Amino acid sequence: MIVIAIDIGVTGAVACIRHDRSSAVTDLPIENSGILFQAEDKRLDAKALHHMLLDWVTLHDRVLLVCEDVRPRSIGNGGRPTNSMHSQGTMMRIRGGIEAVASVGCRDVKWVQPQTWKRFYGIKRDKEETEASVKERGRQMALKLFPEHEHNLRFKYHHNRADALLMAHWGRSTQL
Repeated sequence: MIVIAIDIGVTGAVACIRHDRSSAVTDLPIENSGILFQAEDKRLDAKALHHMLLDWVTLHDRVLLVCEDVRPRSIGNGGRPTNSMHSQGTMMRIRGGIEAVASVGCRDVKWVQPQTWKRFYGIKRDKEETEASVKERGRQMALKLFPEHEHNLRFKYHHNRADALLMAHWGRSTQL
């Protein structure tokens, strides 16, 4: 089985773990839909994502697509406000594009809450901990599991790539 995981977002990522345990990870293909290059002008390049998935799998491969189950929320954990309406709208547009690509590709899709796959690795945010330190712990976990991707995970802002790799690993571990 090939497991592909998508960390949804404007700075999201896509990872693949193949039958032979080889893997790939890259940023989610995003394009600018407007004149200005602002977060609300960005959208998923669904065609590029579809071609990427076709490059990673063959027609006869059994594929599981694991996607982070993001949803719009006005209030986040601890009662703090979350992303703006614009960024939540962008996130939902990206999710819709991924759903369309998945349906065209006839892939099995498993939507997973971030808490579910993070709990599998023990990556839970403590009250005293910052979001950045949680993301860094996830990146370090991915580096341990996938040392061959050190060049893809070398910067802190590569936490989305790490998340995609961890979700793919979670999918492989829980679905086999």
